[in-house]
Formats: sequence, C-alpha cells, structure tokens
Amino acid sequence: MSEQSEKLKTESEFWDKNISEMLSDAERADLFVADNSYDDKLKPQLPFYGLDKAVKMCLDLLGDLNGKKVLDCGCGNGFMSTLLAKKGAQVTAIDISEKSIELTRNRALVNNVSDQVITVVMDFEELEFEDESFDFVVGNFVLHHIELDKTGPAIKQVLKPGGKAVFIETSAQNRLLMLARDGLTGRFGVPKYGTDDEAPLSLEQTQILGKLFDGKCTLHYPSFVFFRLLAGYIRFFKGPTMMRLVYRLDSAIYNMFPGLRRFTYYKIVELGK
Repeated sequence: MSEQSEKLKTESEFWDKNISEMLSDAERADLFVADNSYDDKLKPQLPFYGLDKAVKMCLDLLGDLNGKKVLDCGCGNGFMSTLLAKKGAQVTAIDISEKSIELTRNRALVNNVSDQVITVVMDFEELEFEDESFDFVVGNFVLHHIELDKTGPAIKQVLKPGGKAVFIETSAQNRLLMLARDGLTGRFGVPKYGTDDEAPLSLEQTQILGKLFDGKCTLHYPSFVFFRLLAGYIRFFKGPTMMRLVYRLDSAIYNMFPGLRRFTYYKIVELGK
C-alpha cells in the first residue's frame, strides 16, 4: 500500500470511529440546525472555543447563498452543509468517511433540506468535478490534512470565475502553542486529538495558497483562542470558574490588543478566483 493510500485509510478509519461515537449519542433533536444559530448541538463545546463566531464569519464572507452551488469539503457531521442549505444554497457534501456521509444525509433529512444536499464519498485530494462547477467552496479543518500544491489548483479549478473558497483552520502562527502541542500532547496525561500526520496550518502553507490564487488569500481571526485551550487539555481548568476566567481573558486580549489576534489557534482562510 502506498504512503498516500495508507494515510487515506488512517484518516477514514479515524473519522468513521469519531462519527460512529457521535451517532450513538445523537438524538433527533441534536441533529436540528436553527436558521439563525451557529451553534452545533452535536458539539456543544464549540461556542466556548469561539467556533460559532468562526462559522458566522464564514457565512458573512460568502454573502447571499440563495441558489448558489457550494462544495463542502470534509462535511463531517453535516452541520455546515445543512446550515448552508437552510440559507438557500445547493450543497454538494464530500468526505472520505462513509459514516460522515451517512450522518450528513440524515441531518439534511431532519432539517427538511435533503433535496438541497448531495452527499458523496470522495477524497478531497482527488476532486471529481467539472471545471467551474461551484460558486463557493468551504471546509472546516481540512486544509491541514492535504497536499496544498496538489489540491490547491483543483480547488481553484472547480470554482466559477469570481468564486470564493472559505476554510476554518487551526493555526500554527503561535510558536508557544506549537511548542506545547509538540512537547506536551500525548504525554504527562495531556490528551492528543487528531491523527499523527496532521498539524495546524502554517503561515508558509497559506503563502502557498496565496501564490496559487494569484495573491487573493486573506486571513481572518474571528476570536482570540489561547488560554481557553487549557480547559481542553488540563483538568484543573475544566471547572466552570476557571473556564469563565480563561474565556474572559481571551476575549479581553481580542478586544484590547488587535495586533495579537493573529496568534489565535483558529483562523479563517479566504481565497478568491
């Protein structure tokens, strides 16, 4: 088996397991996506990390979605695909995980948008669409899994002229966070999330995308997430008092020191054609 095939198999198995656990705990009400909410009930912890703000910013960047054709790369639990469809988009949702596709299909059905969501098991690095098929391409935490010099041109190719791609990503721009990630996670009782071959998106990688998209690459920072990460890894910070403290500290830094926003753990990559 080639290295790429082994990587794909590992990623697929990881997300099949992740989604299977989510499916076993999910109730029908959890699959519902409110029209004007950016809160995924299947992942109730995400607003704490500011990812509801990231989703809102993505939709704001896309603008009017009515009748637009959108490719959702790595659709996961189907939240973004369903939300896009409820905003009027015609969505094609792809994922390497069959379980993710199953959940996305079920979620679209529960939210009465199944006629607006097409689901396909497909590798993001092997897009099988005609040129200029989509008005928009979106994805959550997928760019750092792929070979950008290979898939970047394919993203641009499937976009219509004037189209846009918007991705929520983890960021490697904070060296202190990266040192902690490399030296602490998976050791000393500190959990490690994700697969071994993934890493947050670096500034150098976004520069690659900038060249591929003729300089039309903009980074956005919807919130400052730094101290909040302690609550996800260290038990001492998991209590409500400490969680409120780190949340307020991050929020204060975001509001008082705009120059530090780029050192957040989450960023949005906006690409234009």
